[in-house]
Amino acid sequence: MNRSATVLATAGLLFFFLTATASADDVFLKNGNRLSGTIVSMSEAKLVLETDFAGRLTIDWNHVEQLATDAPLTLVLADGSTIRGIPTSGETPGRIKLATSSPADPVPVELARVTAITPPDEQPIKLNGRINVGFNKVSGNTDLKNTHIDA
Repeated sequence: MNRSATVLATAGLLFFFLTATASADDVFLKNGNRLSGTIVSMSEAKLVLETDFAGRLTIDWNHVEQLATDAPLTLVLADGSTIRGIPTSGETPGRIKLATSSPADPVPVELARVTAITPPDEQPIKLNGRINVGFNKVSGNTDLKNTHIDA
């Protein structure tokens, strides 16, 4: 009985620690390193990863081999198209599988084709204003000329 309790406790702790680390985003680099954190964005060939141990890290995109996350990401591809889904590591280096909302099989995506990840929503520039121009000319007691333009 004592041995069974030890095995059960060990299995429970192992399960707990494995699931705790699986919830983070994982970035696998070409040199074999794996970084865990939260993928913030990627643009201009720089991946931004928020980590507990080092804060925000900026990683050159050409060093990334795989991505894995539990959260959906929006990928912008080289042709300008976007695709949203949950990326998982693929069997091929430099390629991920993206589980989209459609019930079809995950879509394979080459990382070399990705130009941005979860781009920030750009708000269009809005300008508001008015232009007023006025001119008054007074000559004597009764000669008055006014000009006024509103735009």
